[in-house]
Amino acid sequence: MTNSPPHPVPKAGHPMPPEAPVPRPPGGLVPGSEGRPAAALGVIPAFHYRQTVEQTLIPNDFPRLTSLVRTLAPDAGSVRELGDGLLWEQDSRFTSLSLTINPEAAGTVIRADLRLQGRQFAYYLGAVSAGVLAGLTATTALPALASVAVGVGSLLPFGFLARTLWNRSARRSVVQLRVLVDRIAAALRGELD
Repeated sequence: MTNSPPHPVPKAGHPMPPEAPVPRPPGGLVPGSEGRPAAALGVIPAFHYRQTVEQTLIPNDFPRLTSLVRTLAPDAGSVRELGDGLLWEQDSRFTSLSLTINPEAAGTVIRADLRLQGRQFAYYLGAVSAGVLAGLTATTALPALASVAVGVGSLLPFGFLARTLWNRSARRSVVQLRVLVDRIAAALRGELD
């Protein structure tokens, strides 16, 4: 995953340098843009993935790519032509995905931007709600001050559980994002039917 700036437009007679492969750490993916480490609340909820293929995008590819994206994408979205390329957007308030397929000098660039802030918020809201519920439930058997301690004390394990579930969910989404972009790239190269 990269968060690289757009490729510069090469001057006439100067070929575009090949894109360097993105290094992947041993042991799997590191979710998050720019390889940033996980924050206190878990992995960073914004992901960017980009791939360039040598094949050029032609208008005849649009219906096939639109159908492929609608088949592979997890939720319904809207597609439209943007300049010489395609823009597909999906927003469910928990996740938003923006996928662009644009021709450039070096070939066709497929870029996916995934934002999961709403999903992350939902996990932590669930943890806080569970802590409050634990404190309210404790008031039936304990004095008020003790039930507050129970509620506050339960925030740590519920927060840890929310962070664990969020990290797993985010990692699954990153894998799905890569699969989506890789399948579109394969379709442009003619490797898919």
